[in-house]
Amino acid sequence: MSDAKALSLQGFLSLLLVALLMAANHVSARMAFDSGLDVSTAVAVRSGVTGCVVGLLAIWAKVPWRLSRQHTLGLLRIGLMIGVQSQLLYGAVSRLPVALALLAFNTYPLWATLWNRLLYQQRPERQVLLTMPVILCGLCLALDVVGAASGLGARQQWAVIGEGVAFAMAAAASFGLVLVWTQHETMGLDGRVRTFVSRSEEHTSELQSHSDLVCRLLLEK
Repeated sequence: MSDAKALSLQGFLSLLLVALLMAANHVSARMAFDSGLDVSTAVAVRSGVTGCVVGLLAIWAKVPWRLSRQHTLGLLRIGLMIGVQSQLLYGAVSRLPVALALLAFNTYPLWATLWNRLLYQQRPERQVLLTMPVILCGLCLALDVVGAASGLGARQQWAVIGEGVAFAMAAAASFGLVLVWTQHETMGLDGRVRTFVSRSEEHTSELQSHSDLVCRLLLEK
C-alpha cells in the first residue's frame, strides 16, 4: 500500500498562492527593468526583503539557529549560487517575455536530476526519464526554435531570443544545483533558517558589488 497522501484543499490553495506570488514577482521585475532598474539592485532588494521577512518568522516561531559545520559550508555554497541564479534569471526576464523566460527556467528539474547523478551518483527515477523529452519538446515549441511561427527563420529567431534563453537555461542549471545541495548538505535544518541565511548572504554579496562599483566610479572621477 502506498504511503502517499492525497493533496488537501488547503495544500492545493497554498501551492496556487505560491505560484501566483512567484509569477507576480517576475512580472514586477520586468516592469522595474522597463523603468530603468538594473538587475543587481532588483536582486539586492528582493533578497533583502525576503531575508528580513523569513528571519522574523523564524524568530516568532522560536526556531533553533544552531548550525553544524556541514550546514554552514552547505549554506555558504547555496547562498552564493542563489545569487548567481538570481542574476541570471532576472537577466533572462529583462531580455525575453516573462512567460518565455520562466518556461526555459522551469527546466531546472532536469538539471537537478543531472547534478544529482554527477555529484551524488543517484540514478534518476523512471518517471523523470520519461518526462524529460516531453518537457524539452514543449520548450522547443514554445520558443519557436526554428522560427516557423514568427516567420523569421531559425537564424534570425535565435538572434532575437538566443541571449535571453542562454541566461534562462544557465539560471535553471544553477537553481538545479541549489536544490541538490539543499537536499544533501542541509538535511535536518529548518527551512526558514536556511532561507534566511542564504538570502542574507545573497543580499550582502549584492551590496558588496554595488559598493565596489561606487568606489570604482569615485576613483575614476
